[in-house]
Amino acid sequence: MNNLAYRGARFLKEHGFESIAFPATASIGDAIRLKGDISNKHAAVAVGLGLFGLNNLIFTHGMVAGCV
Repeated sequence: MNNLAYRGARFLKEHGFESIAFPATASIGDAIRLKGDISNKHAAVAVGLGLFGLNNLIFTHGMVAGCV
């Protein structure tokens, strides 16, 4: 997922858009935080891909919970 984010950000920059890629996972040796810099679930809800359900799973339109 990290590789896809970086490739997507590079593609957008090459086409004249401002972009930045956030890693989906914590850096190696970051045992204190053990989480990424941005929540992919919250980002998915923010852009309208689905809604939070019970247990913080994502309900997407026409798909099953947890599939984004």
